[in-house]
Amino acid sequence: MSGSATWRRRLLPPLFILIVGGVLAIWASQREAGRLEAVEQLAADLCRSAAAGADLTGRVPTSNPLLSGALIPVLHSVCEPLRDDPEPLEVIASSGDAPNFSDGLATHHAIIRIAGAERLTLRFVFDEGDPLIVGYALPAATGPPAP
Repeated sequence: MSGSATWRRRLLPPLFILIVGGVLAIWASQREAGRLEAVEQLAADLCRSAAAGADLTGRVPTSNPLLSGALIPVLHSVCEPLRDDPEPLEVIASSGDAPNFSDGLATHHAIIRIAGAERLTLRFVFDEGDPLIVGYALPAATGPPAP
């Protein structure tokens, strides 16, 4: 056997593993970017709709109806300042649970900021399909964390 064939035989398996690993890393990063965008878009849409005075009944995707019932008035109250000017809305979506929650249930969270002030944090579970809201928190100055 020639030295060139032995060299190729040693090089090809690690090279194949690196290529497959790179492809998987790119796929996972694009998938996560899409999830972050979906969480950000959902939070922004809910806030804009609440600011416009829309009826959010049945439009808030939550893990249970009690949470939805509690969240709807909070959204209306928090997002009301956007009624006249929607520009100051900023939504920051991140992977992982919100920092002030220790249960680690959420896979993502979105912080809603209005005119630079943090107003609400929405917690999401995003396994397959669409994101579900599993909890929310108001900043400490506005009130205690909610379920």
